[in-house]
Amino acid sequence: MLENLNLSLFSLINATPDSAPWMISLAIFIAKDLITVVPLLAVVLWLWGLTAQRQLVIKIAIALAVSLFVSWTMGHLFPHDRPFVENIGYNFLHHAADDSFPSDHGTVIFTFALAFLCWHRLWSGSLLM
Repeated sequence: MLENLNLSLFSLINATPDSAPWMISLAIFIAKDLITVVPLLAVVLWLWGLTAQRQLVIKIAIALAVSLFVSWTMGHLFPHDRPFVENIGYNFLHHAADDSFPSDHGTVIFTFALAFLCWHRLWSGSLLM
């Protein structure tokens, strides 16, 4: 049941060769480059932030270490191939054929957003979500 839901949702967002080139470029930017917001924001908060913001960066670093360890463990306990490995959909972005669940980028951005929701400002965490 969940596998069918997963494939249905993937089919909704998977681009095809008929998709507009700007949409494919935007999707590639989001998939590859948007995640750089996380370390850049952490560096800005550390270098130019107040003591409370530096403490936030430390909390985020600890939360990221824990969440990535849990993500790695879940990936080994419940392996799930990426769709292109099983020849499902189209792939416009080179990616290693490692497990797709859970997503490293998803884990990082959601941990970062939840840290902002809990320890910073509600609006900043909501924006990151």
